[in-house]
Amino acid sequence: KSQGNWWCAAALAASVFLGWQLGCRRPVFVPSVKLSGSTRLPLALIVLTGTALIWKAWMQSHYSSDEVFSAIALAELPAFQTISYYPLPNNHLLFNLINGAFAVATEDLVFTGRLLSAAACLSVLLLTYFFFEKLSGRRWSSLLFTLVIAVQFPVWGWSAQARGYEMMLLFGVISLLASWRQLSQRNSGTSLLFSVTVALGVFTQPAFLFWWAGLFTGGLLLCIGNKKALLNWLTANATAGAISLLLYLPLLTFSGLEALVSNPYVQPSAEGTTAFLSQLQAQNYLSGLFKEWLPLPGSGWLAPLLLALSLFLLFRSGKRQGELACLVLGVFTTTLVMVIILRKAPFYRV
Repeated sequence: KSQGNWWCAAALAASVFLGWQLGCRRPVFVPSVKLSGSTRLPLALIVLTGTALIWKAWMQSHYSSDEVFSAIALAELPAFQTISYYPLPNNHLLFNLINGAFAVATEDLVFTGRLLSAAACLSVLLLTYFFFEKLSGRRWSSLLFTLVIAVQFPVWGWSAQARGYEMMLLFGVISLLASWRQLSQRNSGTSLLFSVTVALGVFTQPAFLFWWAGLFTGGLLLCIGNKKALLNWLTANATAGAISLLLYLPLLTFSGLEALVSNPYVQPSAEGTTAFLSQLQAQNYLSGLFKEWLPLPGSGWLAPLLLALSLFLLFRSGKRQGELACLVLGVFTTTLVMVIILRKAPFYRV
């Protein structure tokens, strides 16, 4: 009860902060897409390719125990219980909350959950295309880049899972683009979009904090020498934190903070940092991670090399592209530092 009172007091303070922010908020940026005859063919190819990959994933995967557990033990619960009951990290809160709404129409929430993941996958591909087409002005190069992204297993493979991983990926892409627009174009109208998508990503799964921390670090680097941009960036992240706190209030007051930070899946290794890193190396963690993205012989070394080359080319392409590369680099370096400090490596799928 005492903890619940403190959390409610913190939530009240967060509500006051959000009310103040909304009261002095500039017009919110709403992304717009102009469709023309020249874009229909690339979009059709992306949708067809994405649909084919999703179908392939569905045909190759039977219902898994985690999917069934999430659907029956969590998504089928009353909405408030779904977001306040946290027995395991299997409860991807926002995903199960949305999926549970389909219970009025069907009993097969694994199927509807897979539909949600498939929709998120297609959304990621379309967003990727529109962004790079606008950034580069090259329609067919953007199409080729999007198709390369589409065939990566972490993008299409989880479209056949009634879990929140594809939803996390979608929120990750939106928050990256929103943060880049805010920092690159000094457009404060996108700050609310960034704050909301980050909070929704964290509400889907706490592991989204790795991504958020990386964007925050990259953003700080871009704000060096610009006090106004720094203030806007700190405010946007504080807003994301306030929204996240309000979303997690049912869980924090009923299941408690320990359910989030004390379960064995997130507890730091009992070994020292040196022993932990040696164990990661013995398990070929990085090699396995990069093989998820590039399943070729030697990809444990080839994939990070290609990543470094891509970032280098972005830095050389222009100021705006370099700022995007800085954000991406911030995500990777911050994640690496957090893994070392916490002595806990996230699962590949995260």
